[in-house]
Amino acid sequence: MDVVETLVRHGGVAPVALLAARGCSSAQVRGAVRRGQVFHPRRGWIALPEADPMLVSAARSGGRVTCVSALALMMVHTPGSPVTHLRVPTTARRLPSTPATIHRSDVGRPEDPIVDGIDVALSIAVRCLSRDDAVAVLDSVVNLRLLRRSEVVDVLAELPQCYRDYAGLIDGGAQSGIETRFRLGCRALNLPLRSQVPIGGVGRVDFVIGDRLVVEVDGRETHAPATAFAADRRRDLALKERGYLVLRLTYAQVMYEWPRVAALLRSLVARQEHRWAARHRRAGLVEL
Repeated sequence: MDVVETLVRHGGVAPVALLAARGCSSAQVRGAVRRGQVFHPRRGWIALPEADPMLVSAARSGGRVTCVSALALMMVHTPGSPVTHLRVPTTARRLPSTPATIHRSDVGRPEDPIVDGIDVALSIAVRCLSRDDAVAVLDSVVNLRLLRRSEVVDVLAELPQCYRDYAGLIDGGAQSGIETRFRLGCRALNLPLRSQVPIGGVGRVDFVIGDRLVVEVDGRETHAPATAFAADRRRDLALKERGYLVLRLTYAQVMYEWPRVAALLRSLVARQEHRWAARHRRAGLVEL
């Protein structure tokens, strides 16, 4: 097996033990080093000259990229982190010179890739993040079909009870972290909420509270393309034609103005505006 080809397949950085397990001999590795095709960022590790600096830094620390940093590479929704999250052995003394969040753990084997697999990364992330952020990550993993819900539950089963309880909060239908945040906020308010609800002539909406209060939660982007803006307004018009009450919230409103949003939702529910009424039936908006 070619050393460079093997490294390319594993992200450009790998432990020598992994190369050996893939059939690369010590002589092949030494030859690639002599030719300048690869280098040793640390004893026992090999990297391509053009490898991602984050991965090279992880190798120099003798660790693996893990937690939200690993999950982000898998396109999982994460809250983001200004520094790389690294998993190092519990006895590690040589830590990275660049800022990093260090997770000490002895899981894994010497031949494991530089980026932790999803099971390990997810287990560490659940313990690292707040409950809401952790549930958003779990939702995303299921939504992207990286793991089945039952497999996520198996990961949680290895953790303390406080984290195992997250299993009851997972909704693989959530298409963004902000949807998870909104759902958990409504759960805390004990609102009758359904997610990803199909409505005839309109399609799926993010949420329906009760019978007719539709809530659409926009993503982080502040300037949606004109075509998306127009499509959203067409949907809003179609929903209102059918008697639905439509509330469209921005990312900032859910994240930073939740008390105001919660007060509005409680007020609408208290006035029974989330339920079909006799006037809607008289207008033919509700099928009898």
